[in-house]
Parts: sequence; C-alpha cells; structure tokens
Amino acid sequence: MTWRNYLLLAFLGLIVSLFFAHFEPFPGYLDSDYYFGGGIQLAQGKGFTEP
Repeated sequence: MTWRNYLLLAFLGLIVSLFFAHFEPFPGYLDSDYYFGGGIQLAQGKGFTEP
C-alpha cells in the first residue's frame, strides 16, 4: 500500500469515530465520566477540584 492509502484509511477511521461519538453526549462508564467531569471543572476555571 502507498502512503496515500494509509492516509485515506486514517482519515476514514477519524470520520467514522467522530460520527459515532456525535451520538454519545456523555461517557458511558465511570473512568471516562470522572475525566470528563474533571475537564469540565478545568474549562470552567475551577482547577483540579471535584464537585
């Protein structure tokens, strides 16, 4: 395969992942939910704190 094929496959994989992630508004299990909440706290300027 050429580098263009690899680039096309990588791009296609990214598009498919983003498509399915669009329908998942919140994480589905505890670990990712914990990091998601921490990211929201950081984005709101509250630092590394938990509500």
